[in-house]
Amino acid sequence: MSEFNVVGEVAEKSLCCGCGVCAGLCPEGVLDMKFNSRGELVPALTGECTECRLCLQVCPALEVGERLSPEELFGGAPSGRNVHVGDYTALFVGHSDRHREKAASGGMATWTLEELFREE
Repeated sequence: MSEFNVVGEVAEKSLCCGCGVCAGLCPEGVLDMKFNSRGELVPALTGECTECRLCLQVCPALEVGERLSPEELFGGAPSGRNVHVGDYTALFVGHSDRHREKAASGGMATWTLEELFREE
């Protein structure tokens, strides 16, 4: 098994943020997101790595050689790169009147989760 992939270079060095981009874009389909012994969601190899290094090119935690541009990553969709946010296709701002007073920010995460789990 290859060591030069996102598992060996990022997850095993506790640099992973658990975003799952590497697993979602792996052309061989040999990366899967799994919980490690500390309860963190990190990439894990489920097959033989071909060392294409795409996982390292898209990882927000590691800069290895040339990174793919946002246009290459997102297929020409309007996008950009920010030093704090990383690569993105769009940014949104909002708040929930119902949650804002007790929220750390605008309460959008709580509102979104409530809406996703609400039964109708």
